[in-house]
Amino acid sequence: MLKAVIFDMDGVLSDSVGRDIAITVAAYKKFGYSITKSAQPLIIGRHPADRIAFFADQFDIPDEKQRLIVVEEKRLYRELWDTTSKLFPDVKETLDSFKKKGTMLALATTSTRDYVMRWIQKFHLEGYFNLNVLIFSDFALTRIYAARTYLSLTLLIFIICLC
Repeated sequence: MLKAVIFDMDGVLSDSVGRDIAITVAAYKKFGYSITKSAQPLIIGRHPADRIAFFADQFDIPDEKQRLIVVEEKRLYRELWDTTSKLFPDVKETLDSFKKKGTMLALATTSTRDYVMRWIQKFHLEGYFNLNVLIFSDFALTRIYAARTYLSLTLLIFIICLC
C-alpha cells in the first residue's frame, strides 16, 4: 500500500517549463548572449544558480556579468510569476484522490521556502501537504554536494514510503 508521495513542484505540479525558458533566454539576450533552441532543454530542471554556472562556462561570461544576468532573471521572474504561474491540469484532483486514500503528501523542490509558501497560497493548496516541505537549502552544506544529498534523500524517502 502506498503510504506517501513526494512531488517535485516545478515541472511536475506546476507548469513552469515555458516560463523558465522564456525568462532565461530573455535575461541572457539582454546581455548579448543567445541561447539557441537546441540549448534550451538544458534550462529545464536546473536551478538558476546551476544554469548560470553552465552557461557562464559555455559563453565565457565574466563574473560581474554573471551577477547581472542572475539579477535580471530574478527581476523577470518576480515580474512574470503572478501572470504566468499555473498548475498542470488535474493536479488538485490528483492530490484529492491521494488524500482520500490517506496517502501522505510532501513537496521536494530547489525553490526557496518563501516561494513554496507563496505557490501553495496562490493555488489554494493549504492542507494538502502533511509532510514537511523539503527545499534545496535544507541540504546545502556545500553547493557541490547539496544536489546529490537532496536527490538521494528524496529517493530514499520515496523508497521507504513505498514499503
